[in-house]
Amino acid sequence: MKRIYRRLLYSLLVFILPSSISAQGKNLEPIKIGYSGIGITHDLLKMMGSNRIFEKHGLSAQSILFSGLLNQAAVSGSIDFTTSDLPSQIQPAISGLDFKILSVTHNRLDGALVARKEIKKPSDLLAKKLAISRFGSASDVVTRLVLRHWKLDPIKDVALLQVGNTPSRIAAILSGQVDGGLIQATDVDRVIGTGCCVVLSDLVKLDIPYARFGVAALSGVIKARPETARNLLEAVVEGIYHYKTHPEEGTAILVARGIERGGARNIYQKVAASYRISPDPELASIKGVLDTLLDERARTVSPESLIDAGPWKKVAKSGFVERLYGKAELRR
Repeated sequence: MKRIYRRLLYSLLVFILPSSISAQGKNLEPIKIGYSGIGITHDLLKMMGSNRIFEKHGLSAQSILFSGLLNQAAVSGSIDFTTSDLPSQIQPAISGLDFKILSVTHNRLDGALVARKEIKKPSDLLAKKLAISRFGSASDVVTRLVLRHWKLDPIKDVALLQVGNTPSRIAAILSGQVDGGLIQATDVDRVIGTGCCVVLSDLVKLDIPYARFGVAALSGVIKARPETARNLLEAVVEGIYHYKTHPEEGTAILVARGIERGGARNIYQKVAASYRISPDPELASIKGVLDTLLDERARTVSPESLIDAGPWKKVAKSGFVERLYGKAELRR
């Protein structure tokens, strides 16, 4: 029954993670955190909720999953902060929506571009069909970035088809509807295990600066609640530390999502290594996103204009990161 109940929870559109249920303290400040997709961000938030890390930083956090409506939820006031894929906040920011990046937790590409097994090398993608979720999404801009890295024109050399989120892209690949696509690191072993496909690129190994995941909010929210933003960043830093130092717990969360235990440990190690110890709003990786966007306005926007460094500067000045990891670890 527990397994059935867990799978039912994962099938819902909106998730409320344990932190919002277990908060008991009267002095905790309520915040709503929006995220998209059952993946890296979800796992971290779940771990933080289960271990009451938000409460340690004075917060009663409700973590809510949205399917394609995250920015609308922020504008409507339904959520206060996002901890999702940053390109989805950077794109509307250059169009006039006043999102600010508070933290970059992952500053490299993640996941893998997989293709049908008859495709042996990037040049074999000529005239082939690749799955993306939708035009302008993170999967779209990252796919285009990787294709250009391989000297392929994402408009002339391949066909990009909008098929939906990661499960939909996987289904399209397995069915032969498309020839390949970008999928999350947590799904690679399962897809390759079917025998249908090969990994054309483990995107982390491309070593391209890219603000993949992090914390963002509308400028008005940050100005109205600067200490809340600071407390959230400290909670995220501690959540990352807990994730990195509790491999069995991290692996168990992946298994609970249906990932086979043997592969889950390897996936956990990759994800843990990808988290930044000191997740400041890094300009180079934000510029990396701007360089991939099709909107010509991205060429005139400076990375500095997309961040609010105030809350992170307070976290850094407090010495909180050093107290968690120790100075010796930070120098490594």
